[in-house]
Amino acid sequence: MCRVFKLEILELPETLESLLKEEKDVRKRERLQFLYWYKTGQAKTRQALGALLNRSQFTLGQWADNTYRTKGLRGLLHLDYRGGNLAPSIPVEIQWQLKEQLAQPEGFSSYKAIQTWLKETHGLDVPLSTVHGTVKYRLKAGPKMPRPYAENYDPEAVEEFKKTVPDTLEKITTPCLERYSTIRYWTQDESRFGLKTITRRRITLQGVKPLVKVQWQFNAFYLYGIVEPLTGEVMIQDYHRVNTENFQQFLNDFSEQYPHDFHVIQTDNASFHRSSDLVMPDNVMLLYQPPHSPQVNSSEQLWDWSKDEIANRVFPSLDSLKLTLKELFLSKPKAFFSSLTNREFIFDALQKIGMVLVTI
Repeated sequence: MCRVFKLEILELPETLESLLKEEKDVRKRERLQFLYWYKTGQAKTRQALGALLNRSQFTLGQWADNTYRTKGLRGLLHLDYRGGNLAPSIPVEIQWQLKEQLAQPEGFSSYKAIQTWLKETHGLDVPLSTVHGTVKYRLKAGPKMPRPYAENYDPEAVEEFKKTVPDTLEKITTPCLERYSTIRYWTQDESRFGLKTITRRRITLQGVKPLVKVQWQFNAFYLYGIVEPLTGEVMIQDYHRVNTENFQQFLNDFSEQYPHDFHVIQTDNASFHRSSDLVMPDNVMLLYQPPHSPQVNSSEQLWDWSKDEIANRVFPSLDSLKLTLKELFLSKPKAFFSSLTNREFIFDALQKIGMVLVTI
C-alpha cells in the first residue's frame, strides 16, 4: 500500500520554484524539489516521491516528520557538512539522464568512464566513490559480462527477418494443414561441451579472492538442441562433431518423434545446415536467420542457462557430463523453457495464422 504524506507545506509553489532556481547546493536542491513536487501535487505518496528522487521512503519520512514538521523550511535546509549520511552530489535530474545512458546495451566500460561522462557532459567533478555508490545503490546498475556480437552483424536484416516470419508461415498454412494437425515453430542450434571447467563468478566477502577447482582436459562433444518457444518442448542429442551427417540424423529423429505436425525450424547459416546433401523430412522446413545474428535464435538461451548450471564443476568423464546435462534438462518443466526462450515475434507470427488461441 502506498503511504500518503499528510504534510502541510506553508510555502507557496511560486516561492519553492524560485528557491529551486536560485539554489546551487545539490543537497538543498534535492530537499526543495521534494517540497515542490509534493506541494504542486506531482507526487503525493512516499513511493512516488522516492522513485522521482531516488531516495528511500524512510529518508523521505525523516525529512517530512522529523525535520520539516518540527523545524520548518530553515531546519530542512540546515545541513551538517561535518559528516554523516550525505546526500548525493549528483543532481536528481542528471541521475535520470545517467539512468537513461545505463539503460542502453552499450552502457559504460567502467565507473571511471561514468565519472568522465559526468565531467564532459555536465561539468560535474564527482568523486569516484560517489559515482560508484550512486550507480550501484541508487540506480541499481553494475558491471555485467556483455554478450558479444559479430562486427558484420546487421540489425536491420534481423528486424526484416522478424517481419517476414508471419508471411512465411501464412504461405504454408493452407497446404500444410491439409496433411498435418498443426504448424509448430522451433529454434535449433548446437553447442560444444567439454571437460575443461567453465568458470563463473562467485560471491565472497570483500577482500576474499574466490577459488574454483578446474581441470584443463579438452575432450568434448556437441549438443544438438531444439526448442519450441511457445510450449517449452525441448529435444537434445549429443554427437562427437558437427557435420551434415549428424545434422541429418538429428532431423530424422526429430521428425519421427513429432510425426503428426509440420515443423518450421529456425536455424543459423552453418554450412552443414545448408548442405545440398541434406534430405529434408516431409514434415520439416528450415528457416534460415540472418548471418552473424545468434541473438535472434532463442536456442542460445538453452546453452547460456545449462553452462551456468554446470559452471565451476569438475567432471571425471564425458559420460558423467552427458548424464548431468540430461538430468538437468529433465529436471525443468516445459514452462521454464518457454519463459527462457519465448520471443514476441514468434508468438505474433503463430497468432496471425491461428496457431495461438488468445483468451480475453
